Amino acid sequence: MILWFFITIIFLSILGLFLVPDWIIQYLRVIYKFQQNFPPGSPGVLIKITLPGLGTQLSWLISIVSAIIVLIEWWLAMRKDFRWYLWTVCLTIVISQWIGIPTIPGNFIGLILPLILISALFSERWPRGGQWVAVLISVILFIWEWALFYLDIISTQPKMQLNLIIPLPLTLLIGLYWVRWWAFKPRRLLIEELKLVESD
Repeated sequence: MILWFFITIIFLSILGLFLVPDWIIQYLRVIYKFQQNFPPGSPGVLIKITLPGLGTQLSWLISIVSAIIVLIEWWLAMRKDFRWYLWTVCLTIVISQWIGIPTIPGNFIGLILPLILISALFSERWPRGGQWVAVLISVILFIWEWALFYLDIISTQPKMQLNLIIPLPLTLLIGLYWVRWWAFKPRRLLIEELKLVESD
């Protein structure tokens, strides 16, 4: 899966060069002038707006705690198997949205991988009901984000850009820690369980 992901990225990048030869330069220019092209977006900025007094301290606290969590999880993931590595990569992608780097909801396309991992682990753990849990999570996210969008539209001081950076990363962070044990300890096949019972 990872190999095909990178093959697809390389293929689309080469295809893009034929359609827009200087798209890489344009993209790097947008990244370099990110704050000029997009409004600031991070949980820290949202907290500063919501709580002017303690906002700065709380935003720094979120960034530091997020960085510590990522470092600890990568230290734990060293020399572990692929499933542990994949879970840690997904956690890093999710937490990077809150670590203090400016972002926009449009960048959340990268959060598809953690969402797929969580859904797959639900299905693996609960073959009959796991798919419905994944669907329920998606429906809740859909309603939550559209509700925020609507409230921001009718508000006199809209801050849609900031509100929308909360639901998806928060849900994925909770989901990743919910399935953490399942990711590291995959469910045994029935034949393996029978062999263990026979050996006892």
